[in-house]
Amino acid sequence: MRNTLVILNYQREIPPFMQSVIHFANDVYEKIIYITPELYNDNRNACRATKLEVYQVPRSKWRWALLKSPVNMLNTDSQNQIKIARTQNVSKRALLEQLIRYSVCSEVLKKQVCELIVASKITPKETVILATWFSNEAYATAKLKKMYPDFRSISYAHSFEIDVNKNALMAYGYNQVKHEGCDRIVFISYVMRQQYFDYICTIYPQIKDYSTIVRYLGSEKAYPDKESQESVDDTLRIASCSGVIPIKRVHLIVDALSFWNGGRIEWIHIGGGPDLEELKALAEAKLSKKKKVNYSFKGTLPNKKVQEYYVENPVDLFINVSEAEGLPVSLMECMSYGIPAIATDVGGSREIITENTGFLLSKDFKPHQLTELIEEYAKFSTEQRQEYRRNARIFWNTYFNARNNAKNFLEEIRVQI
Repeated sequence: MRNTLVILNYQREIPPFMQSVIHFANDVYEKIIYITPELYNDNRNACRATKLEVYQVPRSKWRWALLKSPVNMLNTDSQNQIKIARTQNVSKRALLEQLIRYSVCSEVLKKQVCELIVASKITPKETVILATWFSNEAYATAKLKKMYPDFRSISYAHSFEIDVNKNALMAYGYNQVKHEGCDRIVFISYVMRQQYFDYICTIYPQIKDYSTIVRYLGSEKAYPDKESQESVDDTLRIASCSGVIPIKRVHLIVDALSFWNGGRIEWIHIGGGPDLEELKALAEAKLSKKKKVNYSFKGTLPNKKVQEYYVENPVDLFINVSEAEGLPVSLMECMSYGIPAIATDVGGSREIITENTGFLLSKDFKPHQLTELIEEYAKFSTEQRQEYRRNARIFWNTYFNARNNAKNFLEEIRVQI
């Protein structure tokens, strides 16, 4: 049984999903060590974990790893990766940049773990190494496993780092080494795992999925005893929550509302981004003269404020029209408060949107099709809407409750794998 959890992450802040994992790990492990570059946003307090120790790697060690990277380009791992990439006509410059990045990041993380072993801070036989992404963190984990076979090596696999549609060089990040060096690769979605293997096996036919599992991360309710309420007046209230960037396609909601000819409807969007002002201008041009359509943009809000909005304001329906996704936390969060959703059938969205919890749109839907779905829901009886809301809450609690999922997973990798 392992009593120490070492987490590797090359981001310069602790991402929200890891804040939850670390919080629940506090009840499972005796020691939690988080290794990262110098944090530009030191948000460790958000983890609510008294056993957490954060090791920030100084810039001097980055420079050391960068100087070492040309030598690493000559090792067997790199030469094999270059050889495979050549058969696929990959850009030499892009490949070299990626391999150097992998070399630098993985060496920095690996060296810090080795220093902890030398200082007797951790013992491989008692330690689980958890890579937060199937990227350079997983490569570092695989290299550590080769050096210290007693480590239990685990890596998450999310979306960007395993989806060739989002990351053209996805298959050229030492994938074979990562598969061989990780005891378990933990995908957050069945759909994303299948998409990954459908592609990766065309390049690495020897890679098998026997070392992979799927475990839903889930979401954590900031207000566990509260639910969102549906509208009791004659207005249908819809919400969306995402960055305003091209892949999220929030402008399609504006386009859909421009076709609206039903009763009163109110749309609020939570989230900012580089395209926010353009989105506001589009809404002004297309919606300002529609008397029964109201809209507002809340900008970027802290996660707790997003959930607070769901609790303090009626929300009848949630909308997600992304071009690509992993398994959207925004869908989990809205459903945890009993809000049914309409979402595009991309990534793992179909794993949370069922015929009982909401509605799926094809990836390449036309705006009027979204309009029609909203109109259909608007015509539902109170009993039908309440059934959808009840189903959403139950489905979230059964499959996407982060408290249950994280504790079960953390215990699993500590004891069984």
